[in-house]
Amino acid sequence: LLACWRATRDRGVERILRATLDAIVEHLQDTRDGGFFRYAAARDWSGPHTEKVAVDQARIARLLLEAGCALADPRYVRSGRRGLAHARLRLADEAGRVFASIAAEPGPASADGGPPVDRRRFADASGAMSAAGWFAVAATGEPVAFQSEFRTASPTGAIPHRLDEGGGVVGLLRDQAQGIEATLAEYQMTGDAALLDWAERAAAWSVRHLRDDATGAFRMEPAQADGGSMLPPMFPLLANGEMAVALVGLAAHTGRDDFRRHAGAIVEALGPQALISPAGPAVAQVAQRLEEAPREADISGDPDDPRARDLARAVVAALGPATVVRWRGGRTPGITLCVGDRCLPAVGSRRALLERLLDCGLVVEGILDLQSTTDRTSHQEAS
Repeated sequence: LLACWRATRDRGVERILRATLDAIVEHLQDTRDGGFFRYAAARDWSGPHTEKVAVDQARIARLLLEAGCALADPRYVRSGRRGLAHARLRLADEAGRVFASIAAEPGPASADGGPPVDRRRFADASGAMSAAGWFAVAATGEPVAFQSEFRTASPTGAIPHRLDEGGGVVGLLRDQAQGIEATLAEYQMTGDAALLDWAERAAAWSVRHLRDDATGAFRMEPAQADGGSMLPPMFPLLANGEMAVALVGLAAHTGRDDFRRHAGAIVEALGPQALISPAGPAVAQVAQRLEEAPREADISGDPDDPRARDLARAVVAALGPATVVRWRGGRTPGITLCVGDRCLPAVGSRRALLERLLDCGLVVEGILDLQSTTDRTSHQEAS
């Protein structure tokens, strides 16, 4: 819905989008600690199931931050920040390594009096929370809160599912997808070319070991190396959609058209199922991105220069995580934005960029006030 609204500015879509976001904030966000309950049991959003799963916390918080920036609505930004603050406090250790979940209440209390925390560390949770944390850097200027543990555990690009113990399952589809997407989010903010190299390795490994040539979709897990018997392959919609989103983003950043073709094959293979499944939006989002011209930002300047990073922050927060960011180097910070076949003149400051985006109708009124207010709040809290 958010991607559709960005492309069309359809007021009917915006009403549905806001109604859904408002319901999540009102009924699924814990008023005590800011975390998000897993689901509501009834159609009127009553009976929340109070377990808090790290992957859900990350995805919902990131969605709220993105929606708040896109709609210039500080309520959603505040809700997203509260969700990530809760995750940093209860779902991560001091080093920012992400835990799996918090048990539903009522139940045995943990040492700090709250529900017990499942302290196992899974790769999909690490990837999802890292991606949310890096978008929070763009949206609020807050420091990086979560460690990209999934990547340090997988130099070859084959990600182990358990990050807190050796051995075990390697290369599950959702782990690979979340890891690639999180690494792209980090590259957008830092300009570290080694991150793109790792993302390409992870994507290439996924294509070799998870892609089913007959269907074009990706299996949930690799085939057994010993050739032993196994159940028929599963092609989960949600994880396939996440992998396709990661591949589309990686293709745009690296020029690898083969990754884009693999994403298109996922949509073709699973589109009919997506139409009738609650997991269908994961695939629909890919179809949208394949149809639309990407928004591409060329950033000049040293990636270590705060002025250059400020430009990267501004464009990703304003236009969303699907924005293609290319770091070009050089001495003088500046940014040139292209949408389709139209490129805007280069500018050298965040305010000039946002004013240009506003003039072109690419952002909504209030974006300048939102970003200045968010930055001021973050600086005050840091102090």
